[in-house]
Amino acid sequence: MRLPRVLTFTVIYDGKDYCAEEFFENAQKFTYKYNEHIIIDNSAGLDYYNKLKERYEPLGFKVYHTERGNTTREALTRSQNFARKLFLEGEYDYLFSLESDIFPKANILDVLVSHNLDVVGALYMLGFKHDHTRTPCIMLDHYKEATNTWGTRILQKQEFMDYMNKGVKEVAAGGMGATLMYREVVEKVAYTYIPGHRAHSDVFWCNDARKAGYLICVDTNVLCDHKNSDWTKVTDR
Repeated sequence: MRLPRVLTFTVIYDGKDYCAEEFFENAQKFTYKYNEHIIIDNSAGLDYYNKLKERYEPLGFKVYHTERGNTTREALTRSQNFARKLFLEGEYDYLFSLESDIFPKANILDVLVSHNLDVVGALYMLGFKHDHTRTPCIMLDHYKEATNTWGTRILQKQEFMDYMNKGVKEVAAGGMGATLMYREVVEKVAYTYIPGHRAHSDVFWCNDARKAGYLICVDTNVLCDHKNSDWTKVTDR
């Protein structure tokens, strides 16, 4: 029986260069044999793209560039849809979104593929260690009484232990830091964002996937290191 083929994509820009070398070193250790890894740079200009291409294409990564646009959210969404386009043009079974500051263990794809789910991500933390704000990047359904509407909210610190080492759990949404998506879902759901909205494309994608009838799951036994920068310091959010 043929094992599923995976296309892994990582969106990056020059602001993430602080952990790039370590990221690529870690990604080379992945043990799943049927995986191709593309890198999509959306830095302003081509300097960083050329640097990535020179350094990492000889190691087996394919590097592309997409235009940045006006905001980071716009740039991210454009790059994600470019990855989706390449995926749909190829004969892949799963698309794996891996962010450039996420560091999974080498068997990450072996584990996630084995679940045979439409959408399943690994766990990683948001916030910072120094101010004790870290919480899993999981969103739950949330009713807003003032507006009588349903939305999502980040998992709260007091709920932390309910989502650690509990196996695969269904959630309302999760970050795209390390998320595996089955081809049928990718075919039906593109990446979107709303200019001026605080949410990122991952939340919109998860909501659209759920509306299309798919479950969003997280393997809470798989925790990735997240070497994140401070989002509040990004000037073109």
